[in-house]
Amino acid sequence: MADTSSYELDGALAALVGKGVLEVQGEPLAAEPGAYRFVQAMVRDVAYGTLARADRRARHLAAADHLEHEVGEGGGAPAGIVARHLLDALAAGRPGDPDRGRLVDRARGLLVMAAARSETLGSADEALRSTLAALDLEPVGLEATQLRERAARVAMLAGKHSLGEGLAAQAVAGYRERDDVEDLVRALALHARLALRLGRAREAGELAGQGHAMLREREVDPERALPLACELLRTMASAARISGDRASQQRYTLEALSLAEELQDPAVLHRALTSLSTMLLDSGSRSGHQAVTERCLVKAREAHLLEPLSDSLINLTSETYAQDLAGASERAEESVSVARQLGNSDATEVALTNACFTWWLNGDWDRLLAETGEWFEDREVTASSGSLWLSRAQVQLARGEPVDVPDIPPSEDPYDQQTAAVSLALRAAWRGEVADAAAALEREQRSLQAVELEDFEMIWAPGVELQLHAGNVDAASRLLQLAEPVAGRRGRPLTRALLPRLRGLVAAARGEDPEADLREAVAALEAYGARYLLARTRLDLGRWLVARDRTGEADPLLAEARAVFVDLRALPSVAEVDALERPRAAGRPAPTPSAR
Repeated sequence: MADTSSYELDGALAALVGKGVLEVQGEPLAAEPGAYRFVQAMVRDVAYGTLARADRRARHLAAADHLEHEVGEGGGAPAGIVARHLLDALAAGRPGDPDRGRLVDRARGLLVMAAARSETLGSADEALRSTLAALDLEPVGLEATQLRERAARVAMLAGKHSLGEGLAAQAVAGYRERDDVEDLVRALALHARLALRLGRAREAGELAGQGHAMLREREVDPERALPLACELLRTMASAARISGDRASQQRYTLEALSLAEELQDPAVLHRALTSLSTMLLDSGSRSGHQAVTERCLVKAREAHLLEPLSDSLINLTSETYAQDLAGASERAEESVSVARQLGNSDATEVALTNACFTWWLNGDWDRLLAETGEWFEDREVTASSGSLWLSRAQVQLARGEPVDVPDIPPSEDPYDQQTAAVSLALRAAWRGEVADAAAALEREQRSLQAVELEDFEMIWAPGVELQLHAGNVDAASRLLQLAEPVAGRRGRPLTRALLPRLRGLVAAARGEDPEADLREAVAALEAYGARYLLARTRLDLGRWLVARDRTGEADPLLAEARAVFVDLRALPSVAEVDALERPRAAGRPAPTPSAR
């Protein structure tokens, strides 16, 4: 083939494409864009099987040499293609081949190049596959440890946290044997971040603390030590935050910020400021959090820093969706797009969580189900995924569809614990285990602190409604009281809308008059823009009015509610409206109210 002119080769390939034997791989982010492949695997296998092993090996080596020569001359053939030919040549060869060691080393180096290219393109999964393939090619000593560290880092980007943690632990052990402080501290920082993502905050803090102590005790070049110290301190601050140690969180956050100021690296400084904004939020200063985050967003755009831009968009969306649903919806779109462009699975999951909260509230349910379904397909269920499952479960319940929440791993993070508990309770309720689900959730939610927990409204409101659905009015009332100080202190529109709605439902369940609260909730939800919750509140108010023969007031409310339910395909709610109207048409009393 190397002796064939490019004109003849192009003609032969074009003919095979025209006959449907080959096709061109055209995805821009593919590992081998522009490469030819067989349309049918059977044809490929038959064609390949006609060659003897020695011939296959020789042809793969010739192809690799030719393509690598192209790379050397700037022809642009991706390293992954060359590596694939070398791997196939090795597979067709024998263990005793004299050039086997040289080919293994050559293939391993090319796979590392291919991994770096895939990572640059934002394809963490491709980068991980190439790195793991390189690890399979018998690296030894320092090279093996470095490959494990690289694989752990890319696994974290790809969302494979359990795999990444195991590789990071191996890298730590390898560097510890060499007593290379800088490499060891870097691996400890990576291991700590993976432990944090797996919900093990205490272990993460200990690992990061070990690394930080080493930097202080051993001589490391300050230019390389400062970024590592900032990263370790941020992880220590996150671990302290999860454990409720606010004093340590503040100390580590401010120390990281001081070092970042000294370093003056824009990306490191931005990450330190992000930790500061979180600390301000936890301290009750929402305006301070928003001011710092908005400034970070401006600086990230000016400097074209993709990772800081992603962090800022995520933080602003998380804080603003409960205040300005329309504005947050626009920001959520950009946040998800930037996180995906970055190729960071963790950032994408958080951005998608915020987006799903907005889609649940504004009624873009088809998008929510499609995005979460695609996200969860063939993906490891992590301790941090409960908030995504929560949004998905609420839509499924509202539509009367099966709730497909899986078992969620335990976590030391209170936020993860709460979102997992609500998601699993909704799954149990869908299975008909309403009483058990409500009792289990009540035990979990006794520790809820409205002023401290992120996304409080999204966690708290389903809990109140589930208690009402189970007939536990006293438990619902206790949960309701958690939000009373928040409504006055923070005054977020979503809180101010949900509080009178749920207060009205509790009053109705006690046989008291809910009208004033429900009307207040209708006005607040209409201004905020939560379509389904507004329709449910109109239905609840309309049902109460019908029971008191005030059908003239109830009919417009029920008609508006039904139209929204039909549009959202919330069939159980459509049935509730119709159940109110049928007895009235026949001259019978309407059904008694029930909470959902």
